[in-house]
Amino acid sequence: MSAKKKLMIIGARGPVGWNLMEYFLDHHPDWDVLGTSRKPPTVPTRADYVCVDLLDGAATKEAFAKHGDVTHVVYSAILDLPRMAEAWTGQDHIGTNLAMMRNALEAIEASGAPLENFAFLQGTKAYGVHLGPIKVPARESDAMHFPPSFYHAQQDYIFEAQKGKNWSWSIYRPQIVCGVCPGAPINMVQSIAVYCAISRELGLPLRFSANLYAGLVELVDARIVAGAMAWGAHNLDKSANQVFNIANGDVLDWNNLFPKLARHFGMEIDRPQSICLDDMMADKGPLWDNMVKKYDLAPLTYDEVKGNWQSIDFIFRMGNQEPPPIVSTIKLRQSGFHDCRDSEDMFIDYIKEMQDLRHLPR
Repeated sequence: MSAKKKLMIIGARGPVGWNLMEYFLDHHPDWDVLGTSRKPPTVPTRADYVCVDLLDGAATKEAFAKHGDVTHVVYSAILDLPRMAEAWTGQDHIGTNLAMMRNALEAIEASGAPLENFAFLQGTKAYGVHLGPIKVPARESDAMHFPPSFYHAQQDYIFEAQKGKNWSWSIYRPQIVCGVCPGAPINMVQSIAVYCAISRELGLPLRFSANLYAGLVELVDARIVAGAMAWGAHNLDKSANQVFNIANGDVLDWNNLFPKLARHFGMEIDRPQSICLDDMMADKGPLWDNMVKKYDLAPLTYDEVKGNWQSIDFIFRMGNQEPPPIVSTIKLRQSGFHDCRDSEDMFIDYIKEMQDLRHLPR
């Protein structure tokens, strides 16, 4: 009988990490699951959980020393700077995120863990979507964008660290991740839903916050990402030392989604209006606090529900790129993972789930 597997999820408060943790607890009870992050989760979890600052190498080794039975790692931690887009190629940002990964892996190896696979997250920025139009569809065999970025630094580090070792690496590149995860620094569905709810509270119609409706975008359900990574963990013969794009399998047009959002919230839909959400939503904290009391919502602060407005501004602008940034998921499907999701249904279903949890008003 083989030894029991243990999954460590580093960065378990984010949409990918949180949903992966819950996915394994629900679908793979024969695995032990350990979540880690710098701050504790804002809602309870059934998983074992450790809070540690990965920038503190000594503290990380001390925390991970108690978990020398880890066989699989998913690394989804990231520390973004206040001006997110400006930081993506900055040396401070690169150095910080590289140090976090290095401290984590060194602590895992120092614990004597029988590591089999170290999986980590990238995204379409690997192809340069943050710099402008990319080759479409982006394939895993395409070259990464011109450096620097922390993706380059982390990937180079893992490739070098793995040489001569018994463990393998796997890289997953999800499209824009959507899911329920209160307190996550980036959560597109919740951010857009909060924008809808606040617009309604102000007596306004729903407006897309750009000059024109952006073009097509590609999304991925966090539970699809979780399923893909669970598939990879169980099928190392196919996922070891491989890179995989992940997406829902369709494309989304904001022209189609925003009228559905308006109907769901009982709002009128109006013409798009060009605003910077990062600027215009900055003062809405007191209004949100009043809404929490008025609608008897869960006691989550504005910072815990709003996500990151810079990322929403960027995503809305990104859709105007020609061609739109679409990736190929053929490699993952041909390797054996076939799950898919209708992106418009996903959006509405997640908003309903957030309303059921009282994270949003009905």
